[in-house]
Amino acid sequence: MNHFLKIIGFYEFKSFVKEDFNTKSCIGIILLLSVAISINYYFDLEDSVSARYENSVVGWSFFLGLQMILFVATLSFFYKNPNVKSAFQSREFWLYLVLTMSCLAVYSIVDLFKIWFQSSYYESYFHRKMYARLNSFLLYGCMFVFLGIFIGKSKEKVFGLLQLKITWKTYVYFLVCMLPLLAFAATQSDFQKMYPRLHIQHFPENYLHYFLQYEPFYLADFILLEWFFRGFMVLFFTRFLGTKAIVATAVVYCAFHFGKPLVECISSFFGGYILGYIVYQTKSIYGGILVHMGIALLMDVFAILAYFYW
Repeated sequence: MNHFLKIIGFYEFKSFVKEDFNTKSCIGIILLLSVAISINYYFDLEDSVSARYENSVVGWSFFLGLQMILFVATLSFFYKNPNVKSAFQSREFWLYLVLTMSCLAVYSIVDLFKIWFQSSYYESYFHRKMYARLNSFLLYGCMFVFLGIFIGKSKEKVFGLLQLKITWKTYVYFLVCMLPLLAFAATQSDFQKMYPRLHIQHFPENYLHYFLQYEPFYLADFILLEWFFRGFMVLFFTRFLGTKAIVATAVVYCAFHFGKPLVECISSFFGGYILGYIVYQTKSIYGGILVHMGIALLMDVFAILAYFYW
C-alpha cells in the first residue's frame, strides 16, 4: 500500500494540501459550498434558470453573478495571503476574471442552434443530443480562441497543451481506484436518471448503434473542458493568485455541476481540486483529460450495465 501511495503521489499531495489550507479556510469553503449547493438543489435554480432564460441577458447575468460570487468568496478566506491581497488590488486581475466568468456564463446559457435555426433542428432526441455536443464544442472553441490566443502570451497561449511528458501510470491507477465507487454510484436512482448521457429509454432497439456514434463526441468534449478549467483557469490565474487559483477554480467547477446528481456535484469539488493540483505541478492537462474521459466513459458503461442487468 505504501508503494502504491507513492506511485500516485499521495504524500506530496497531502503536504500540498496542508500548506494550502488552514482550519478557518476549510470551514469557510465547506460552509460556502454547503449553502450554495443546498439553495440550488432545494430551489432547482440552475435548471430552472437555464430553461426559462436560455439565450437571454438575464440568464447570462445570473450565471456570471453566481460564478463571480463563488470565486471571490472563496478567495476571501485567503485574503491574508500576499498573492490574493495583491490580486484584489489589481485592475488587471479583475478585468481578466470578469472576462473569464463572462465566457463561462455564455457557455452555461447559450444554445447557438436555437439562435440560428430556432426549433427546426429538433428532429429527434438523438439529433438534439448531437447538436448539444456540437454547441458545446463551438462555444469552448470560441473560448479557446478568445482566452487562449488573445489573452495568453507566448507558449502559454495553449495553457497545458504543449507539455506531453507526464507519468501516465499514475492516472491509470487513479481510474482503477474509481471503479468500485462508480459501480456503487450506478446503483443509485439519481445516477440512473442522469446516465448514460444518451438515455436508453429513447431507443427501443439498436441502442448500441447510437451509443457508439454519440460517445466519441461526448468524450471529446472533455478535452476543451479540461483546457478551460485546468489549463486556463488554473495556469493563468496562478499568475495572480498562486496556488489559491486551484481551490477557487474547484469551487466554480463544483457549481458547474449543479443539476447533476448531488453526490457527483459534491465530489466534483474534490476532483476539480485534485486535477487542478496535477496541472499546477505538471503544467500539462493530458492526465486530467485521460481521467475525465475515463470516468465519463465508465459512468456511462456502468449505467448501461445497471439498466440491463442489475
